Amino acid sequence: MTESSRAIVRRWLFTAVVDLGEQAYRRQVHARITHLFGDEFSAEDMRPRVGRRGEAAWQNNVDSLYDQLKHRGEMLPSTRGGPWRLSPLSIAEAQRYRAGLRDDTEAELLADFKPKDSGEYIARLQGQVLTKRRDHEETLRTFGIAAAARGWKPATNVHPRDMELTRVGEVCLVEVKQVYRGNATKAVREATAQLLEYRYFWYRNDTRQPHLLAVFSEPIGDEHARYLESLHIASIWKITDEGWGSSALATSLGFDPGRQVPS
Repeated sequence: MTESSRAIVRRWLFTAVVDLGEQAYRRQVHARITHLFGDEFSAEDMRPRVGRRGEAAWQNNVDSLYDQLKHRGEMLPSTRGGPWRLSPLSIAEAQRYRAGLRDDTEAELLADFKPKDSGEYIARLQGQVLTKRRDHEETLRTFGIAAAARGWKPATNVHPRDMELTRVGEVCLVEVKQVYRGNATKAVREATAQLLEYRYFWYRNDTRQPHLLAVFSEPIGDEHARYLESLHIASIWKITDEGWGSSALATSLGFDPGRQVPS
């Protein structure tokens, strides 16, 4: 068995750095690579480098590639001991790697899973922890603040659901989606599927059925918002760091901070 190829090491490096917020120190990058990709290491990857006591070959390969990428402008210049930073040239590629990592993780979680009842479904999903990306967490955080300002009590301890909002006599199930590379269609499809699925498994026996709300990191287009409305799913999306746009259903729930989609 040989050491992992340069293309594989590049994927490890880019994914780790973008997962750490697009910049991180060397030791943090190495630790994140081990966490994300340790099961991919070959025996040769783990062998210590001659003259680099205690350091595995894959670590040396990551460091060497990092130096080369700096010279090519794919990583930003850094001082000795300073953080490693992705250049604008590399961010999109790194995000694609990370998106693929999330898709693979979810696929593995649900492989050959055919639940016999809602209890089995809930147990499987609650028993697994899917790593949330930092940009997803930021959208979730800022939306929670906006919801609280409008009289809702947000709760995020409802894994695997993103958030549940409550106020007197009402419950709102929230799914937050990042729109990557402008692909609003994918984000809308995923939010729709998850909201309908979670409502069925978590709330079907409740006398108080939840409102459904999809929250997006950027505008999704008027027709997508109308489509969600046809399924009785409200939607809002970030316009600026502090401003939101909203569909008619979202406005009826009190989320009317920005531009409303015409019905």
